Amino acid sequence: MRTMAEFTKTTLIGGFLFVLPVYVSLLLLAKAVQGLVAAVKPITAGIPASVEFREILAILALAAVCFIAGIMVRTGPSLRAKNAAEETLLEKLPGYTLLRGLAGRVTGQADEPGVRGDRQMGSGIRSSDAKEISVTGGNYGDHAALSVTVSDQHPRLASAAV
Repeated sequence: MRTMAEFTKTTLIGGFLFVLPVYVSLLLLAKAVQGLVAAVKPITAGIPASVEFREILAILALAAVCFIAGIMVRTGPSLRAKNAAEETLLEKLPGYTLLRGLAGRVTGQADEPGVRGDRQMGSGIRSSDAKEISVTGGNYGDHAALSVTVSDQHPRLASAAV
């Protein structure tokens, strides 16, 4: 009897842990498609009403513009301008380098042309009670490091590194 209860419990929990992420992923995908259709509404408005599948055509047009912009950014002068904009503007935004690194790993482009192989990325959050939490990670050649630091602006510093 105990074995049957244990089996039922673990099966229900396992099923829940499988179904919940799938459900949340489908919800996020539906929301993303809804946002994409809303974003291409101005393009869709420019396509004649007699054309079928106007939204799909507008999404393809937007993808073509993004592709052309991506090709342009890969040229020498544009790459230098993009890198300069990243260094002066975007890298000052909390979490930007972390998200860029994650996106690079997902797309298989962890190292961009002209960029050093060793990277450190991090993000920090400061709360109203003067506590600061920062997460720093980096790829250093053949190994990676992650550090989580909690500081309350006193000499005492709590840190955990993995």
